[in-house]
Amino acid sequence: MPWFATHRIVCSRGPNASERIEVMAWDRGAEAPGPARYALYTLENAETESPPEWGMDVEGRVWFRGEALPGGATAVVEEVWA
Repeated sequence: MPWFATHRIVCSRGPNASERIEVMAWDRGAEAPGPARYALYTLENAETESPPEWGMDVEGRVWFRGEALPGGATAVVEEVWA
């Protein structure tokens, strides 16, 4: 399947440090292991054999490598394609 951006992660590690990351969301299903139902693949990550670095649960919380974001960091997922 060709990769295309479906969502954008806006990640902030402080008041002056934010980053925008384009991702393609993949619904892993209700029985998916771990906290993230949706895998969020970056273009670089989609082309490798490794699991996605980013994920999102059904409440919209963002996970990085299966863990909650470290203290002080926030991330919001915005839909870019409907």
